Order: sequence, then C-alpha cells, then structure tokens
Amino acid sequence: MPARPADLAAVRAGIARTLEYPRAARRNQIEGRTLLRFILLAGGEIRDLIVFHGSGYSLLDEAALAAVRRAAPFHPPGVNVLVTVPVVFQLR
Repeated sequence: MPARPADLAAVRAGIARTLEYPRAARRNQIEGRTLLRFILLAGGEIRDLIVFHGSGYSLLDEAALAAVRRAAPFHPPGVNVLVTVPVVFQLR
C-alpha cells in the first residue's frame, strides 16, 4: 500500500531532524538529491531500505540512508506502507 500524506509527513520530519550534511560534501560544495524507498511497517519500524535513485555521490546517498535509520522508528501507520521519499542536500 502506498504511504498516506500523514505517513510521509512523519517520515520527512524525522529525516529532517536527523539529517547530517557530510563535512566533505560541504567542503567540496557538493549538492544532490537522493530518492530512498522502504517499507514502513505497521508498528513504525522500517524494512528493505534502499537508494531507489542515487544523487551521483555515494557520500550523500550514505548520509541519506543513515538519517532514515537514525529517525526510525516512525509514527506507526497501523498498516505496512511503501514509502518513497527524496532527501535533498542543498548548501545555503
């Protein structure tokens, strides 16, 4: 089942809280967008976390995966849902 808007909002908020921009990427002014996919289980745990479409920089892709792992578990959706979420690394 695809994720509902409330499920996605909780996932995005969790990622935003735990996302760390890699120092080497900042230093080298690397930006990118990583698209992640995983199953959010009914109880809020995650399973089968993958990089669905990489940023082109393994450093950013690994940081995105780590942010999801740190943010989990998420608010329990009550049913298993498929989540596809972008993680954007943008220098300001």
